[in-house]
Amino acid sequence: MVTRFVAIAVALGVATVTSATGKAANNFTPEERRVIASHLYWNVQCRGGTARIASGACEVREAIGTVLDNLRICNGLRGQVATEMVYHRCRPGSYRLGNQAPRE
Repeated sequence: MVTRFVAIAVALGVATVTSATGKAANNFTPEERRVIASHLYWNVQCRGGTARIASGACEVREAIGTVLDNLRICNGLRGQVATEMVYHRCRPGSYRLGNQAPRE
């Protein structure tokens, strides 16, 4: 499972991230892509990682989400299902990663 998300994180190294709908998302700096990759990794650990790792994984994921929120990087828009969500520059209706509340 982690291997699949590591592959996704490696894919973030390209110039753009493409959503499930085929629309290109905003470009990210290499540093931003590393933070996104970390968020993806810890999200996997939080949702289904080994008990040894999962105990603190959700807290780490939330802390990284706050960093992404401060960078104004969000994931998904109001009304989207999980498979449609893509990391993007926050705009009205975007879900912030720190607490998943839509940004107004």
